[in-house]
Amino acid sequence: MNSQKLLIRTSDVTVGTKVNFDLVDQSGLILLQAGSVFTQEVRDELQRRGIETVTVVVRRRAETRSENELLLSSYDAEGVERIERVFTSSENALRSCVQEILTGKPVDSNGLRQQLDALYIETKQDASAVLAILSSRINRLGAEQSQRLVERAVQFSWLSMVTAFHMRWNLSDTVASGLAAALHDVSLLTHPEFFEQSYRDQSQRVFNSEYQRHPIESVELLHSAIGLNEAILRGITQVHEQIDSSGFPKGLRSNSISPIGRLLNVVDAYLEMVIPMFRSDGVVPADAVACLCWHASQGKFDRPVVQAFVQCLSMYPIGTPVELSNSNRAIVVRSVPASPMQPMVVDVATGEAIDLQKTNLRIISPANPIAGPNRRLARNELTQVLWDNLQLVVP
Repeated sequence: MNSQKLLIRTSDVTVGTKVNFDLVDQSGLILLQAGSVFTQEVRDELQRRGIETVTVVVRRRAETRSENELLLSSYDAEGVERIERVFTSSENALRSCVQEILTGKPVDSNGLRQQLDALYIETKQDASAVLAILSSRINRLGAEQSQRLVERAVQFSWLSMVTAFHMRWNLSDTVASGLAAALHDVSLLTHPEFFEQSYRDQSQRVFNSEYQRHPIESVELLHSAIGLNEAILRGITQVHEQIDSSGFPKGLRSNSISPIGRLLNVVDAYLEMVIPMFRSDGVVPADAVACLCWHASQGKFDRPVVQAFVQCLSMYPIGTPVELSNSNRAIVVRSVPASPMQPMVVDVATGEAIDLQKTNLRIISPANPIAGPNRRLARNELTQVLWDNLQLVVP
């Protein structure tokens, strides 16, 4: 026998307990993985669903692996370690730039550029492996604000570069997109008040006015930086410009926005939904992609960029837990650009790798998270503008 099963009442599980077993529903769908903490949030969600009893599945030690471990074990171990080192080096290089800005010293972006050059090489070798590293880190951002900003900026930078690479941009333009993304939010570090809920609630008009200037302020801080050309600086100012002219700071339309600005606008909107700058209620990546696609169809985003973004991530981005048509839970481990609805997955229970293009199985939906910071979107939310901080401030 590979596992033992036992039916228990949810009320018998003590809040705060780290469970050493999987909790599954009557259909066998995993509700809470072994190694997770049974929080009050989990209990409340189970009660909301009317689930009073769960099945405990005690697996042999050798079988117990987290979804992150399943994800990363799908790739060459040496390659994963190498990409992890580049990510850490990118963070350190960006921190050096930030420190130079905050101390009034001339900014030298060449150290960061060297790390993004290294990322370009890794992306050429295996873009999915790069995306897997990003996914494994996306919910492990630091709590301290400056650290969180740096880690998020590197996520923005890397995801932008993978998208640019998929659009067949050359090395120079791809790295330029990464530099613009990494440095776009540096001015926010000079506005710690933005991250105080009381400040944002106090005056929506004041916050909106000041926040709209942050791309321009970032360029002002970087105007004498070494290694940044006009295209990069222009891209920094245009991250929040939408092609229908509804963006800021200038309300530019269509062809007035540079290629870097168009690309970064899509990636930033995705990240703002998944790991919000000022809120804790991010949405699951697959729903963020669906939201982008709907708004692109309405003329809000550059369609070729969104198409490339979806092809390299898939409709269910790498690292997304999903429910299969056999009711099993799986983790997306590799995108298939030619078939974004059929990525490669690994069955969480069996560890079996599944190519959905070669089986009758299909993805039913992203797995509904009980614990964790991200939530599913209701159908009517897909049409809402969920990425614009100017619309999310409540007066």
